[in-house]
Amino acid sequence: MGLIVGNLSKEGYKPPLIHHILKPKVTGDSINGLGEKEFRAPKPIYHWVGIPGVRVAFHWVQNFFYWRDGRVPYFKERLEECFKNLQQARVAISTKKTEDTPENWVRRIKEFALENEADEVGFTEIQPEWIYDGFEIKQKWIIMLGVTESYDKVKTAPDHESNKEVLDQYNRGHRAAMKLADWLRKQGWFADCHKGFLGSPIAMVPAAIAAGFGELGKHGSIISRKHGPRIRLGYVITDIPLIADKPEELFVDDFCMSCTLCTRECPTDAIHSEKQWVRGVKKWYVSFDKCLPYFNDTFGCNICIKACPFSLPDVSAPLFEKLKRRRKSSTK
Repeated sequence: MGLIVGNLSKEGYKPPLIHHILKPKVTGDSINGLGEKEFRAPKPIYHWVGIPGVRVAFHWVQNFFYWRDGRVPYFKERLEECFKNLQQARVAISTKKTEDTPENWVRRIKEFALENEADEVGFTEIQPEWIYDGFEIKQKWIIMLGVTESYDKVKTAPDHESNKEVLDQYNRGHRAAMKLADWLRKQGWFADCHKGFLGSPIAMVPAAIAAGFGELGKHGSIISRKHGPRIRLGYVITDIPLIADKPEELFVDDFCMSCTLCTRECPTDAIHSEKQWVRGVKKWYVSFDKCLPYFNDTFGCNICIKACPFSLPDVSAPLFEKLKRRRKSSTK
C-alpha cells in the first residue's frame, strides 16, 4: 500500500496511508446521520471548497483530493471551469417585471432550459429538510435540472474517461442553471443557482425526486425514468409563481430489493443491502467512510452507476413499465 494511492484491486481494497493521516476522528456516517431516527438538517461534509464560512470535518482529506486532481491536466481544466462558475456573478434583476400565469411560466422555463443544455426539468416547493445546517433559503420554488452522462464513457469506470464525463456533465448542469437564472432575472424575478459541485446549500437528490425525476436507488443515486442513474443535477431557486410536479411511483424498490449488482461490484462494500435510518428517514444508504478513500483514489469511481442495469441505454423506460405491470398484477 502506497502513501498516496491504495491497492485499487476489487478484492481486498486498502485505503492509502494519507487517508488515515488526514481523516478526522469523527466518522462521515455519523455526520450524515446514519442510524438516527429523528429528523435534523443535513450537515456539509464534502465537496465544499471555496464556499465562504464553510469548513467541513473532512477538510484536509477534501483539500488533498482537489490538490491531487489539480495535478492531472484534464481534471485541472474541469475544476478550473467549476471554480469559474462559482465566482461568476449573476446579471442584475430587471426593474421591469414580466407577469405571466404559473402554467405559462412552467412551459416557458422548460422550453428555455431544454434549449440551453438541460436534458430534464422539474419543479417543486423547497422543503426545510433539504436545506443544510447553517443556511437559509427564503425562496419558495426550486427548478431542478438534469443532464445525462454518456453510457459509453460511464462503462469505463473507474477509469479516468468515466470520471472526466462526470465532471463534464456537472459543469454542463451548472452552465444550464446559470443561463436559466440569468434569463429569469432579466424577466424581473429573483433567481439564483447551484454554481458547482463544490458545495450546495440544498440537498439535490430529494428535491429532484420531489420534482418527478425518479426514485432513489440502492447505490444512493437517483434513478430517472429516461436515463437511469446516469444523471447529474443542477438547480435554480426563485420566487416566480410555478406549479409543482408530482413524483411518479416507479417501483424502483421492487427491483433494488432483489438486485445485488451494485453491492457486489462495489470495491469497498460500501452499499448497504437493506435500507437504513438516516436523519429520520429509512432509505438506501452508501457508507461515506467506506466509499470515500476509493472515490478519491480513482478520482470519482462511478462503478456502482456502471453496474446498475438502469444505466443501459433505452432500458430504464421499458423496465419501469415492466415493474409497474408486475406490481399491478400482484395486487389483483
